[in-house]
Amino acid sequence: MRDGKMRYLISFCFILGASGFSLFSSQTSYVEFERLPGKTDGEVSISFRCKTYVKFGLLFYVDDKAQSGDYLTLYLKNGFLLLELSDGTGNVFKANSKDVINDLRWHRIDIELSSHHAGFRIDNETQAEFNITNMQLKSDLYIGGFPNDIDIFSLSHDEMTFMARFLGCVTDVSFSTKVENLTDNSAKMLRWAGMDRECKDACKPTSPCKNRGVCINKFAMADCLCAGTGYRGKNCEEESPVVGFSSSNHRATFDVLSSSIAASSETTSISVRIRSSQPDGVFFNTAHDGDFILLELTNGRIAASVNLGSGSVTITTKKNAYNDDQWHRVKLERVKRLVNLTVDNLDTTKGKTQGAFYKFLFPDKKTSFILGGFTDYKKTKLKSVSKNNFTGCLQELIFNGYDLFDQFNKSAKEITSRGKFLNSCPKTPTKPPTISGPYNTSTSVAGTLKATKTSEVFSVTLTDQQSPCILLGIPCDGTTTRVPTSQTHVVTSSQVTSGERVYTYNQSKSSLKTLVQSTVGPTTGATETSPSNSENLSTDKNAQTATSRSSMTNGKVSQDNGMPRTTGEVIMASRNERREGDLTIYFILAAVVGLVAFLLAILIIVKVNWASKKKYAIRGKQCELDYWADTGSFQKSTKESKPLV
Repeated sequence: MRDGKMRYLISFCFILGASGFSLFSSQTSYVEFERLPGKTDGEVSISFRCKTYVKFGLLFYVDDKAQSGDYLTLYLKNGFLLLELSDGTGNVFKANSKDVINDLRWHRIDIELSSHHAGFRIDNETQAEFNITNMQLKSDLYIGGFPNDIDIFSLSHDEMTFMARFLGCVTDVSFSTKVENLTDNSAKMLRWAGMDRECKDACKPTSPCKNRGVCINKFAMADCLCAGTGYRGKNCEEESPVVGFSSSNHRATFDVLSSSIAASSETTSISVRIRSSQPDGVFFNTAHDGDFILLELTNGRIAASVNLGSGSVTITTKKNAYNDDQWHRVKLERVKRLVNLTVDNLDTTKGKTQGAFYKFLFPDKKTSFILGGFTDYKKTKLKSVSKNNFTGCLQELIFNGYDLFDQFNKSAKEITSRGKFLNSCPKTPTKPPTISGPYNTSTSVAGTLKATKTSEVFSVTLTDQQSPCILLGIPCDGTTTRVPTSQTHVVTSSQVTSGERVYTYNQSKSSLKTLVQSTVGPTTGATETSPSNSENLSTDKNAQTATSRSSMTNGKVSQDNGMPRTTGEVIMASRNERREGDLTIYFILAAVVGLVAFLLAILIIVKVNWASKKKYAIRGKQCELDYWADTGSFQKSTKESKPLV
């Protein structure tokens, strides 16, 4: 007790409901709270939780109404939270948070002030502490920004009015102070704009993003992140531009102003989506003055070669399944000499360039990006592993943050293109026919038939001139009618092995005759197959094995219902016919080569004759000129020399 009066130290605290609020307007958002009660020259505590996605914005402000220059403010700068305060004596204290807080996660902010001390904590971790003098905080408290009609001359730190507004969610707001002789005064929310009474999630219950786009909650609205999906637009609804190469002759060069991409010579960032069914091919390279960066497929793997002028490095991914005709995202990042190659955010390889140089030089005017490969790999100085041109398609090629295909599609002035390319992915080549087994396994039959399952039924699709005798490995004669082709037959086999498109059998004479008749149908009005021939075909197993190089026991072939019946004997497509066809091709090629040689010989003879005539004509003309100079006449001169007069 002093002066007959009892003084009380009372703590006042105002807490906003846990539901919080969200600020969503970059033009108007703010919330104004009533000033702290009583004289605030004692202990003051400010606490709240927030989450945001913005890099810049005013989060909190309070001052002394421009009397002594006291103020306390919190604002975002490049994602970091900055505390700035002045105690009115000319001392200004600043402190940055240790980590960024614009990661759309909840962060708890605590500020404690006393007559000689200030503390700043984020997520219960101390960021900074200051020794200050007594502060007088008398103004209203602002979160998110200021009203548009505020008098800037009433603020101790009027520069804050030019700060961007905070956009995000704020909850668990708590303002407390210890005052003497507390009267009946309660803090409350005075006014606001661009504010919602709850912290909303615009990505729930359903995301507006399509085609695997990532939804970013901006509280009052949702944003879709489409990078890496192959789509663009507000909701990732539009397919991104594609550059395709259907043959080795297709190559494209994109020229971009160096000022648009040369962010730094010490770092490089390349991101591109590729799709190909070919195991090898150079799909990206750029070079200048000995420096180059090259990306390619080699044996189904992704390889990157980088040279900064003092020696190159080539790194290759561990996996080799990137030529599966599916989209894959390739990302190359370089920091000085360190190179990092990542595919699909899973397969990562690192390397380091040789020598001491660590900068990638750009041309003064335009930088060229060559896509699809080279014209001549022997003449290029760039180091390629595959030495093949790329066949497939590219999408979302981003170099140092510049989207080449998107800007080219928008007809941007700083980018031009030349060469041949498609605006879509080339069609995948048709796969050859396959043999399907009972375990859903299939094998290509482009030139061979392969299968391993025994004693089961499988289907064979014949695509060239085939006949039942070829399917069975039976020697054929050429006296009968050819069987229609491109039919599907069902074969019951005990064993089929890889080899030529012929099979042996082990059947009796009667079973073979029945087999051929059931395959071709009844024969009428034509010559029957000789029994002796059938007997020879069925009894000499060793001869058939030497002819067909494969075996099939107890085989049976039945023609499909869709295969038309024919009459007469079956023409057996013997190997001699194929050999004769091959020889015919060789004869044609030899004739073409001989004709070309003959034409070249005639051309050489004509050329030599013309050169000879021209030579003698020039020599004769020179003789006439010499004679004219001596005699003044075009008459031929004698060998005798005339006496001088």
